[in-house]
Amino acid sequence: MLQLLESADVARLIERTPGTVRHLVKSGRIRPVAITPRGLRLFRLEDVENFRRQRAVRATSNSAISGKALRRGMAESRGAYAVNN
Repeated sequence: MLQLLESADVARLIERTPGTVRHLVKSGRIRPVAITPRGLRLFRLEDVENFRRQRAVRATSNSAISGKALRRGMAESRGAYAVNN
């Protein structure tokens, strides 16, 4: 059975505001399967779950280490601490 969600439901699932959901729709990052005559956007639960998974993958692959922390880690691996605090 096809489960449809409104923008507010999507916002709760992705832990964002309804305004952010509207922005995601405008930018094409998530697409509603239907828009009612009153303008209510409807989304498939499956599409929202896929979007959440993609965001999680992006978040883990984009996690950054500061240059200072990276240099400190490299220095420590060589047995020295060469970076000034």
